[in-house]
Amino acid sequence: MEATIKENEIANAKQADELPLVRQKANLRAEKREIKGRIYDLQFDGLSAADFETAKQGIYEDYAKEEAAFKDNVAKTRAALDEKKAEIAEIKARFAAEIEKIKTSTENTTSPEELERAKRTYDALMEEENRSFEIELSSIKEEIASINLEAKEKVKELKNQYKEVKKTPMKRAEKASKLDSLKSEIYHVSGEADLKALSKEHEMKALIASHKEKAKTYKNDYDLVHDRMKTLLKNKRAEMKKALSPIKAEADSIRQNYTNVAPAWYRFGVWWRNWGVRFAERQKKAFTSWDGFKDWFVHNAVYLIILLLVIVTAASTPSWLNPATIIVIIKNTAALLPLSLGVAGCIVLAGTDLSLGRVWGLTALMSGILLGFGSTDGAVLPWTTTMPWIWILVVLVIVMAIGGFCGAFNGFFTAKFSIHPFIVTLASQLIIYGVILLLGDQMNFSVLYRDSTVQISTDYRDFVAGGFLIGQTKFEWYIFYAIILVGIMWFVWNKTKFGKSMFAVGCNPEAANVSGINSFKTIILTFMLAGILYGFGGFIYNPINGGAQLGTGQGGELDPITAAVIGGVSFTGGIGRISGVVLGSALLKIIDSCLLALGAGPAYINLVKGAIILIAVSLDMKKYVVKK
Repeated sequence: MEATIKENEIANAKQADELPLVRQKANLRAEKREIKGRIYDLQFDGLSAADFETAKQGIYEDYAKEEAAFKDNVAKTRAALDEKKAEIAEIKARFAAEIEKIKTSTENTTSPEELERAKRTYDALMEEENRSFEIELSSIKEEIASINLEAKEKVKELKNQYKEVKKTPMKRAEKASKLDSLKSEIYHVSGEADLKALSKEHEMKALIASHKEKAKTYKNDYDLVHDRMKTLLKNKRAEMKKALSPIKAEADSIRQNYTNVAPAWYRFGVWWRNWGVRFAERQKKAFTSWDGFKDWFVHNAVYLIILLLVIVTAASTPSWLNPATIIVIIKNTAALLPLSLGVAGCIVLAGTDLSLGRVWGLTALMSGILLGFGSTDGAVLPWTTTMPWIWILVVLVIVMAIGGFCGAFNGFFTAKFSIHPFIVTLASQLIIYGVILLLGDQMNFSVLYRDSTVQISTDYRDFVAGGFLIGQTKFEWYIFYAIILVGIMWFVWNKTKFGKSMFAVGCNPEAANVSGINSFKTIILTFMLAGILYGFGGFIYNPINGGAQLGTGQGGELDPITAAVIGGVSFTGGIGRISGVVLGSALLKIIDSCLLALGAGPAYINLVKGAIILIAVSLDMKKYVVKK
């Protein structure tokens, strides 16, 4: 029995060594959670107090052994990674010495006679190789043409027989049998010809690859004479790359295993390194070929235009480029983000939301009304002026619920009746504006503003637009609320089932339904989440702007949609990132700041924004067509 237990322990230890560290860590955590349960089970084993304590101590010791084994495996993995790094460094140092030796060698000069002889040899070899290659290539092409021609004639003959049998009077069963036989033979002949032709095409590809390899070898031999040093260096670097390739692959595998359990600073370093490598590869691809450059330009054209605008603004108005401008841009971006994050989800579904502005305006008005804001006749709802501070949070929930209801309304009609979101949200925009006008008529106001004598409205202002000073700069709370919202939405988009479903429905609703995703529910939830975010945007509107009016939110959907599109959220559906939405919102506010600094009026601001939307969507569609 003891021998069996010992064998099991050895097998488990061996298995733990073979497991990735992340799974070992998960098993260790599961074991730690199980300790209390195992100790609880001991009381039912009829043990004495001394035996119970011994067994309990044994459980803790077993866990301590497993923890020590895990830490030992982590240390071994790190040591193995360090060994691979040292091996890579050693190989690089050895090849660096050899390369330096080639550079300083005096044997790299070649006489004119040797150059001439090498040139003649190279030309003769290439002439013979090209002649042989052309003959073999022509032969294969002729065989392919012969196979296709023979199959075509045979199929034509069989089709004629098929027509004859079809015209000939005979028993139905006999005719059906003959027709099926001829049809099967036609398919067989066509398929067999395709297979033969495909085999020849593979042979032709192998011949072309072999020809290129031979040409490369002959060229390398000639270069060893013609430009000896350069060729030797090129060959030596290729040799080093080949020697390093398997070792780097092993090191990457070990690094990936270790990174899963490494400290946060190490994981960040690996992420930063990988990001740098990918960035360098993209730039190399972009600036080493015309096709790569065109692709890079298509992906970055909007950003280049904005960069040009920033340069022009900074050159013409030097005072614009200062920390105060940056702080203002950050504040304006924070105010825009709730709306941009909301509408981005609707665009991911290959739709849009034209009711955004009116939902935003409605929730801004409701926030003001419920928190003691008033017009010329005093507070719209006098009873709200005496409400306690906690009422602010209740109102926040109320206005987010109103926004969520409006969003669910849009999502329901979009999903239930398959109406395009453009039409649904256009209709709801008009309905909500009608509600706003009725609200103004019934409560007798057109403009809302804060009364400094009302405590609840002052608390409301401080809750949103209060903050703290760093030096002479004030950082309002709504900036941090926006940061929290970004984190929440990143989690929702990337780490939840709903987020994955949203992207799947945006890519292909039919395929999403087939794969078990409830498209109806996903569309409603996406629009409802957008409405909740509009509600939050409306809640923070009053303290930032000092109040609201019946026209608040008119055209308010334009900036959030523009920000999402600039940030890479595609109208084709299923494409978008939270980081892109944040970047797009910031860039849009940079554009506003630049145009105001240049003294542009509303007409020019609208012209520029419209042009940017058109360019961004056009480039997005171009990327989509290329991808298709």
